[in-house]
Amino acid sequence: MYYFNNHTQKEVVPHHVSSKAKTSVANLSIREAAGLTIVYAHLKYEDNQNWTNVYEQTNNGDLEVDHYPEYSFDNYTLTPDEGQALYIVNKEAAIIFTNQDHPSQGAVILSDNTRQLAKVNVSKVYQYVKKHGGLAKAKKISQKMNLEKRMAQNNIKQNSSSSSSAQSSSSNRIVKKKDNNGEIEVTSISPALQGTWYAAGLFTEKLNSKVQISSNAINGKTIYKLNKRPNSEKELKAFGEKYHGKSIAVENKSDSISIVLAESLEVDAWGYNLTTLDGVPCLVGASGAIGGVYFKTPAQAEHFTQKYKDNEEKANKKLMD
Repeated sequence: MYYFNNHTQKEVVPHHVSSKAKTSVANLSIREAAGLTIVYAHLKYEDNQNWTNVYEQTNNGDLEVDHYPEYSFDNYTLTPDEGQALYIVNKEAAIIFTNQDHPSQGAVILSDNTRQLAKVNVSKVYQYVKKHGGLAKAKKISQKMNLEKRMAQNNIKQNSSSSSSAQSSSSNRIVKKKDNNGEIEVTSISPALQGTWYAAGLFTEKLNSKVQISSNAINGKTIYKLNKRPNSEKELKAFGEKYHGKSIAVENKSDSISIVLAESLEVDAWGYNLTTLDGVPCLVGASGAIGGVYFKTPAQAEHFTQKYKDNEEKANKKLMD
């Protein structure tokens, strides 16, 4: 049991899955259909960072598929229609089955954490995965999948009319967040920085600690940009009180991002910078000094941990050059 974004509360009720083997597309269980969909998204949307992350995490044994009546990402909310089933995969992507009792008789709606990608008949998903030799992989994913039905209530601030509208919306309805009077707005993070990064056990980080960067959030916390910077101590204080706890990007480039809290705009920033170590792409986390170095895979993180565990100074020099 744990909290998802926006302090989502969940009551866990395990899904019933028949032990009888099923081989026909007409008899797919939700679990089997979800495994197929994950492989389909990987094959069909190979340039989509969220689904790429999901597939990589799945290969590393990190897979959580949860069932919600409604779910809020940073910029929009997904609300399935009656009879549909919404599943969130590793907090990064969404699957909606239009027929939750007989998934193979309906369609699947695929979304990442910013938008809907496609609506495809489950039978076509099966045929596509089969054509590309992915059925065995889909079966393996479905067998190890932790699939649960979780009743959730998102902590979304809405007035009565917007709440009523959201409840009657279709599955791809997008509810935009307010712009905070134009002073700040959600920023876009460079695709080069996006993904799940795994820490080497160097500097102050533990081996395989994760940094998850999406299109507008770091470790699930939304990053904002300033549209109007406070010009006086009085304005700084008022700004900090108004947006206390929000993370503001004071620098946001294609290969780096620097962040401060709204109440600490004059304080040194912390952030991440994309670089290489011995020719391997990595992410360096720093706040004045290097705090951690992160890699795209746990194997790379382990390799560099062993290589530099007795000589962090040498690794530091290479990263700073």
